[in-house]
Amino acid sequence: MSNEITKKIPDLKKEEFSFFQDLIKKKTGITLQDNKFQLVHSRLAKRLRQLKLKTWSEYVAKLKENDPIEFTHFQNALTTNKTEFFREKAHFEYLEKYLIKNRPKKALYFWIAACSYGHEAYTLAMTMEKLKDKIGYFEYYILASDIDTDVLEIAKKGVYEKSVVFRDVSDSDIKRFFLQGKGKNSGLLKITDELKSRIKFRQYNLCGYDKIPLKFDAVFVRNVLIYFDQKTINGVIDKLYNHLKATGLIFTGLCETLTDQKWQLENPEPSVYLKLPKRLKSNLKKNLTQTKSVSKNQPSGHLLNEKSPKLGKIFNSKNKIKVLVVDDSKVIQKLMSSVIQKDESLELFGVASNPLIAEKIMDESGEPDVITLDINMPEMNGIEYLEKYGKKRNIPIVMISGVSNEDGELSLKCLELGAVDFVEKPQMSKMNEFAPVLNEKLKAAVLSKVRKLSLASATKPAKLASNSLQTDSIIVIGSSTGGTVALTEILPLFPEDVPPILIVQHIPKRFSSLLAKRLNEICKFTVKEAEGGEKLQAGLVLIAPGDKHMSLVKDKDGGFSVKTELSERVNNHIPSVDVLFDSVAKYAKNKAVGVMLTGMGKDGAKGMLKMKEAGAHTIAQNEETCVVFGMPREAIEIGAVHEVVPLEDCAKAVGRKLSKHKKAS
Repeated sequence: MSNEITKKIPDLKKEEFSFFQDLIKKKTGITLQDNKFQLVHSRLAKRLRQLKLKTWSEYVAKLKENDPIEFTHFQNALTTNKTEFFREKAHFEYLEKYLIKNRPKKALYFWIAACSYGHEAYTLAMTMEKLKDKIGYFEYYILASDIDTDVLEIAKKGVYEKSVVFRDVSDSDIKRFFLQGKGKNSGLLKITDELKSRIKFRQYNLCGYDKIPLKFDAVFVRNVLIYFDQKTINGVIDKLYNHLKATGLIFTGLCETLTDQKWQLENPEPSVYLKLPKRLKSNLKKNLTQTKSVSKNQPSGHLLNEKSPKLGKIFNSKNKIKVLVVDDSKVIQKLMSSVIQKDESLELFGVASNPLIAEKIMDESGEPDVITLDINMPEMNGIEYLEKYGKKRNIPIVMISGVSNEDGELSLKCLELGAVDFVEKPQMSKMNEFAPVLNEKLKAAVLSKVRKLSLASATKPAKLASNSLQTDSIIVIGSSTGGTVALTEILPLFPEDVPPILIVQHIPKRFSSLLAKRLNEICKFTVKEAEGGEKLQAGLVLIAPGDKHMSLVKDKDGGFSVKTELSERVNNHIPSVDVLFDSVAKYAKNKAVGVMLTGMGKDGAKGMLKMKEAGAHTIAQNEETCVVFGMPREAIEIGAVHEVVPLEDCAKAVGRKLSKHKKAS
C-alpha cells in the first residue's frame, strides 16, 4: 500500500524532514528521530495525495498557513498508537490491591493521559466494576485523552474485532461488559453503554493543555514518555504531578522511569509511582536510594557498568554463557539481569546504557558470548551499532524490541544487518513467559553463525520461470532462528504463479504481519498473514500468525484451505511447525513438498517424517548455510529428509520436484 501511495511523490529532502521534526516537536513535544525519515515520508505522502499536491514544498507551505484543521491531519499522521486490553496487567492488579487496602471514601477520578483506541480506559473501567463486587459500591470517573482525533473517534464507539477482544479479555468479562454484533457486524463486539458512561473522551495535548479543573487519584501515562526528550518529560510530569491528589498514583510504561528527585514520589513497583504527602518528604531520599541499590541476591562485583572504576569483574566460569545487556531503561536492565542470573547456564557479563558504553566495556574487559541490544537508545541506536560495529565484533546479537510496528520493522531490518534474533520487551504480567523465551534465544545465538545471510554477495541463483510448476501442489516451510532473513532470500526466486505456500516461522505476535508485509514487497506474488479460512490458490503465500497455530484442512469440493486457532504450545512454540506438517501429511500427502530451514530445536522434525511417510517430498537446509543447524539436523537424523541443500538451492530443489515436465511421485 505504501508503495502505491508514494510512487508519484518525490523524495523527501532533509530540510523538509527537519521542518516536520521541528513543527511536531514544537506543537506536541514529540521527538522524531532521524531514523524515522522513511516513516514520515510514507505517512505524509498519503496526505499529499489527498490534497492533490505534487511536491513536499507545497505541503510545507500549507502547514505554514497555520490552519488548525490541516495541523490536526498532520499530527494524526505522525502519532503512533499501540494498545491492547489489559496491557501490563500487573498495573491494574496493583491498583486493585492498593484500593482494597485504602478503601475509597469519596468518588475516584482517573486520567488516561494517552488513551489511543480506548482499550486502556475500558480496561480500567472493567477493573473498577469488578472491584466494586469485592469491596462494595463506590463512584468513579475516567477522563481519557489523546492528541489524535482519529483514534478518539474509534475509542468513543467502543467497537472492536472479536479476535482482539478474545485474545486479551476473559470470557466472563466479555459476557459482562460486551455486546455481540449481529448480521454484518457478527465479527464485532461493543462495550456496554453502562461501562462507556463512566468515561469521557477528550482531545488534550500533554505538552500544551492548561485547564483541567480536577485532581486525580491516579494518572496513566504509559508508553508515551518514550516519544519525548528529557526536558519535555520533566514538563509533562510536572503538570501531571500537580493534578494528583495527595497519595495519588502515576503509572508509566515499563521502559519509562521517573528519576528526578524534585518530585516527591515513591516507587513501590516497577513503573508505579506514589505521590508522597509533605510530611513524608524526609523519607523520599531513603526510598529512592533503596530503589537504586543492587539486589541482595546479586553477587557483589559481578555487574559491569560505566560508573565502576575498573568496570567490575568478569565471571571466570568456562561453561556459562556470558551476556552483555545494552539498554537505556533501568527497569529493563534490572528485569533482564534478573532473568539471566536465574538461569544456571547464563552469566551477566555486564550492563551498559548505550552502545558506546558497551564498546568501552568490551575494549577494557574483553568480549561476552552474546549481546542483548535495545533498538531505540540515545547516542547510537541498534541499527547504527550493527552497521558500525557488527562485523568488527562478530558477537551474536539478540535485539530487544518494543511492541510498536515501527520497532517491529526495525527489528526485521536488524536481522538483515546481522542480528541473530529478537525478542519483545518484557511485560511485568508475563515474566514467566518471557524468561524461557529470552534464555532459549540467547543460547541459540551462541550456537549461531554470526554473518549476514545474503545471496547478493555470491552468484545469484536463477529464478524459477513462470508457468513452470505444478500449481495443484502445496509447498510448506518451517523455520526459526535465522528464518526471517532466509525467507527473504529464497521466496523471491519463485515465479508469480507459484503453487500455494504455507509458512510457519517462530516469531512473536504482531511481528508475523510485519514479516508478511516485508515479503509481499519483494515478491511477485501475494504474501499475507493467515487469518483462517483462506482457500489455497496459486500465487498466494500464507504466514502463520505469531500467536496461533496454522493447519491445512480439506474442503468439501476437494480443495484445501487453512485454519488458524489459539491453542496450547506444541514443542514450546505457537505457531508450531509440527502442527502444520502433521496436517499436510494427513490431507495433502504426495501433493506436498516440505522445506525445513534454519532454526534451533526439534519443532517440525516429526511432522516432516509423517509427510515423507505419506508420500511428500522433503528438503532440509544444509549446515553450512544455516544460522542455527537445529531443526534441519533433527529432521535429517530421524530420517525425515530426501534432500539436503544449501539455502540458495532450496527453491531450485522445489522446482525440480514440482516441474510440469516431471510427474509428481
